[in-house]
Amino acid sequence: MLKENVIRNFDSGIVEYSEFIDQIKKSTQKGYDVFIGTDSQVIKMKLSIVTCVCLYKIGTGKSQIFYVKNCMKKILKSVLLFHIIILLKY
Repeated sequence: MLKENVIRNFDSGIVEYSEFIDQIKKSTQKGYDVFIGTDSQVIKMKLSIVTCVCLYKIGTGKSQIFYVKNCMKKILKSVLLFHIIILLKY
């Protein structure tokens, strides 16, 4: 679950889960949109997957970015399978 992962902001500072949820609630009430994306990369036989949450307010240029990074020591036969496994956890 997301609570079990280290959530970081754009400056790589650690953000507590409750603070992250509060920030999303406050930002959406102020008219921010929430965008979620994920990507993966194989580096030195390890699969790294990053999930990013971006809060963005159109017309103001203001944004906040949070991310969670997960690594697997062994490469799965399919990167897509790994994405499915991670998404099912959330």
